[in-house]
Amino acid sequence: WWGKDPLVDLKVLKDRNFLIGSALIFLFGIAIYSTVTVLPLFYQELLGYTAFTAGLVVAPRGLGAICGMPVIGYLSNKADPRYLLTFGFITFGLTTLYFGSITTQVSPTTLFLPILITGFGLSFVFVPINTAAYGTLRNDQIGNASGLFNLMRNVGGSVGISVATTLLTRRADVHQNEIVNHVPQTSLSFQHSVHGSQQFLTGYFGPGNASGAAQASLYGQLLKQASTWAFVDVFRWLSLLSFACVIVVWFFKKVKPGR
Repeated sequence: WWGKDPLVDLKVLKDRNFLIGSALIFLFGIAIYSTVTVLPLFYQELLGYTAFTAGLVVAPRGLGAICGMPVIGYLSNKADPRYLLTFGFITFGLTTLYFGSITTQVSPTTLFLPILITGFGLSFVFVPINTAAYGTLRNDQIGNASGLFNLMRNVGGSVGISVATTLLTRRADVHQNEIVNHVPQTSLSFQHSVHGSQQFLTGYFGPGNASGAAQASLYGQLLKQASTWAFVDVFRWLSLLSFACVIVVWFFKKVKPGR
């Protein structure tokens, strides 16, 4: 017997703004945590960066958030949260879409500005989404609502990380199969590539082993390209998710700025 008062009062979900806010923070948790996980993996798995170096490359996101906080602190008391959220999600979606054009030829500074802008856009989501979600609740409901709200964000993040890593594996297999179907072993392009690699590797492995080494080298390139396309797919889908969040934002009831 838990007493008269429940541990978690789900009645707050009857409030339209809080229900929409909970759904939105769940979707946002999927988008942000997936991006935070996938981007360093790209640098480590495909470009050979160490964990420390990959962390340095994605660190500008924090700088962007620091730059955006004073701006959002000023605007949150003057502008409708729905406009701020729209700007934040569109900015995040566009930068994530830009990540969807990455190749294995990127330098450490190629994505510096997009990552910086991503952090700036995120600052336009964290504060206004709380304002919109809690703005129509009574003061005595906010404490309980906060627990549910943070739970939805964390669950969304866990789901996002699991789905993103699973998609990376499965989409890599799909793209590997597609590339193999478009470049059969009997094609002239494949034969020329094998022959060229075999001639290059003969001096290292000898004539007898050069053929196997050449095919292994080409297979390694195949795996790398398939994995690259898998990362591209995930980034583009996360971008679409961010744009979908813009639609959800406008189901909020208008909340007085500064509420």
